[in-house]
Amino acid sequence: GTKTENNYGYISGRWQLGITTQQKTWRDGTTYVALTGISPDSNVDKCNKANPESAIKVGDIVTKIIYNNGKEDVETKITTINELSSAVYKMKKTVRLGDSIKIVVERVDSFGRVIDNVETTVILTVQNIFCNTGNAIVAE
Repeated sequence: GTKTENNYGYISGRWQLGITTQQKTWRDGTTYVALTGISPDSNVDKCNKANPESAIKVGDIVTKIIYNNGKEDVETKITTINELSSAVYKMKKTVRLGDSIKIVVERVDSFGRVIDNVETTVILTVQNIFCNTGNAIVAE
């Protein structure tokens, strides 16, 4: 789930995406979720290395999570940390090791203009990762 306290050590028995995110606000007051970190050897890191052309990067804006709940594909728009946490929580009920999910991001330039849309498929092969996230807001 989402933690804002120090988070040391292993979370056993479940997959993790291996990303840290932060909710930010545009000048017009709308919120967005920025990708602030990717843990080495995590599911996202491994998939980035396997498919560099669709790699997601720190600084990208997470806009959608797509997963299959066993019956159909579920597409969740992400504009807040709560939406992301909720999507991850729901995914963990149906998505297992070996399954894949999709993360859609917008890549922005230094002026905040969208220069690319990237959809990456993350195959969940890593169960546990060691992470010391300090006090960043974590979406496992």
